[in-house]
Amino acid sequence: MASGKKAQTTALRRVPDACPNCPNSTIIEDYRAGDRICANCGFVVGPPVVDEGTEYRTFSDDKSNKVNPDRVGAAQSVLFSGEELGTRITGLGGGNTGPLGKDFSSENSLERSNQRNAMNGRDRSLTQAYNEIDFIASKLHIPGNITFEAKLTYKRVKDTGELNGHHYHFVAAACMYIATRQKGAGRSIKEIAAASSSVHQKLQRNIGRCYQKIRDLLQINDLQQSTEQTYLARFCDKLGFERAVTTVCNGVAKRVREMGVCEGKQAVSIAAATIYMVAQVIGRAVTAKDIATVAGHAEQTIRASYRHMYPVRHYLFTEKTDPAAVHHLHFWGEPESKGQLEQAQAWAAKNNVKPLVYVPEEFDVKPQIGGAAAGGAGPAVKVKKEQT
Repeated sequence: MASGKKAQTTALRRVPDACPNCPNSTIIEDYRAGDRICANCGFVVGPPVVDEGTEYRTFSDDKSNKVNPDRVGAAQSVLFSGEELGTRITGLGGGNTGPLGKDFSSENSLERSNQRNAMNGRDRSLTQAYNEIDFIASKLHIPGNITFEAKLTYKRVKDTGELNGHHYHFVAAACMYIATRQKGAGRSIKEIAAASSSVHQKLQRNIGRCYQKIRDLLQINDLQQSTEQTYLARFCDKLGFERAVTTVCNGVAKRVREMGVCEGKQAVSIAAATIYMVAQVIGRAVTAKDIATVAGHAEQTIRASYRHMYPVRHYLFTEKTDPAAVHHLHFWGEPESKGQLEQAQAWAAKNNVKPLVYVPEEFDVKPQIGGAAAGGAGPAVKVKKEQT
């Protein structure tokens, strides 16, 4: 039987309505093949019929039978100039010889030629910087929303043209540092510099300079201050500590910050010194060198913060901790005593906190350096269990 749909007659082409051999026969329209066929003799009448209706075939990779009526591509990316649509030719990469010894130099030359001609120079430079941002994000395990924010910041900087004289490695790393600060997933400039693909000798300094210029240029004021808690969870995870150990470190670091005994020290160095102190108290065999490697800072920097925390160690732990383990902590050289004990006592009086063991500074027992004290954890000690 003839289908309910009829071929439309246009001014450019007239479709015959009857078979020339069988004028009174029925014409069957095959929409799958696009033919009009005589039901009597099978003669194909006229040119192929084009279905001008809506096409509901799906070309997606989804194996389900759902109909996808979308017939448009993705929206133009805000990260490019809007001219990124086109065809790209990709080669094998990594050489001109294939797995069977075939020469693919022509294919690779086509790829290079396409990269030069398919994109304008502005988008090519943006792509290089975005690849660098993706490389840093993959090494530091930074999520996609922060990576996109870093790329968007780089695009804004590129539009101004104020930092065109700086290498894209420096600007891209600075944008990544700003994005992590904005989203509360702080990474230090030293960590980002270590993850960068650049081998410049003064990479960290150049990233810091670009960061200052970008912040002033774009007037970025929503940067979150990096705290010890920002680094403690990540450092403890890399060292294999349980969540309970991270909780203890957070409590100690919070008291250090409230007392102000490490005023002027970086949050990352305070976090590293806190981990070393807590590791000794709970008897974990973690050396200062291990913590310095995870934190990306020198041991001397960690020791400087540790020396400020040592005189007030009795005020940093709760009553659940073994006082003997806290009292006999190891130290490097002479502890700093520039009013730290007075600051701790004032804080304790204000917050109604009692020290684990009250020992005047002049009678404080300072164990000598030796063995594990030079860089490892102290003797195994136990933490008092909470009484139920």
